[in-house]
Amino acid sequence: MNHLTFLPHTTVQISKESHYLGSAVLVKIKNAFYVLTSAHVLFGERCEQYSDDLSSTLTYESEKLGNLTFIKELGDLEIYKIHDIVAIEVRVNSDDFPEVFFTSDTDNSTLKFIFRGRSKVQSGKFYSVNPCFKNGATDEDIHIEIPEKYYTDFKGEAGAEVLQGLSGSGVFIHDNDSSEAFLTSIVKSVSEDNFVGVNCTCISLFKKYLVPEINLIDYECYGSEKNTSPKNNTIAAPNPINVEELTRSISKNLISQLITSSSL
Repeated sequence: MNHLTFLPHTTVQISKESHYLGSAVLVKIKNAFYVLTSAHVLFGERCEQYSDDLSSTLTYESEKLGNLTFIKELGDLEIYKIHDIVAIEVRVNSDDFPEVFFTSDTDNSTLKFIFRGRSKVQSGKFYSVNPCFKNGATDEDIHIEIPEKYYTDFKGEAGAEVLQGLSGSGVFIHDNDSSEAFLTSIVKSVSEDNFVGVNCTCISLFKKYLVPEINLIDYECYGSEKNTSPKNNTIAAPNPINVEELTRSISKNLISQLITSSSL
């Protein structure tokens, strides 16, 4: 996955009027587009600012595609409070939106991860955080360790607050050798202790409670099947020999040579 060209399509910022709320990830599932994010990004901590029409008044903007048109909110307040997840169906003007695969298979210790969003600090801008590594899991949450350099921005601001605003970002498997993009989870929060990492919600919760059409793929099996598929490993068989035709051709050559010799 070339994250430099892919992630700007899927990276979304959410705002209420001129106030930036946080990040999200845009995905296409079958023929519908969804913005996936943490519920507290839209409704505040413990969803204290929730109202029936709040999500319809917010601005959803893709880094690459611009403003997205709100269609409907999926889920209910109980799901938002308990699991801190929300999905918004949107309308997108794009004929070449990149395909996103989904997996909850993140146990391989060699996997690297990447996420992209926009921070809330004054110098806030879109940027990608990588390489990240999984260093723990609790129930449906996974913990991602990130490089220490991302706790300091170019204006010298440092600490966990630099990452505030990245909640809701989509966490993808980072593999430059693969042409497929696998979404694994959504950033939920920055660890309270500085220089530790981020807590993420597994994509399986979004499938279970909000978007059942999400198709979860076993990433390890997918890679194995791809590497051992007939397309990649089959050696082309030689064309079958036509013995009768070969015999006829040899006979013609011999006769031709005999005639030539007799003429001499």
